[in-house]
Amino acid sequence: MQEKDGSNAHFPAPSSDSSATSANSTTSAFSLEDVNRIRALRARRIEEIAYKLTDLVTVICARAELLLESAPLICQKELLAIRDTAKNGVAFSLQLLQAVEACRKEIGASHHAFGSAANSY
Repeated sequence: MQEKDGSNAHFPAPSSDSSATSANSTTSAFSLEDVNRIRALRARRIEEIAYKLTDLVTVICARAELLLESAPLICQKELLAIRDTAKNGVAFSLQLLQAVEACRKEIGASHHAFGSAANSY
């Protein structure tokens, strides 16, 4: 699987088997630094996507609120359902951001060390 930024979405773990062939070791051996760099890049991409999803869902929620003011009573129940569903979407984005922070802690990276997308908002 290939991500938009060109990095592999899945890559094999570094081989600890010293009997690995040279062909296998050149394609599957990554240094810990390489693995952490790739994880940090993925965490940053997930963070960027979470912020974009939050922005989109916020717009949906706001538009539903605006429509509620002028919509006929028969439509208001559906608009409330749309708004409430959008609010649930924001909660999922927040869970993604929490996962990003957990990933960064696992690799020992600070929130700002890899150019957090949060700084661009």
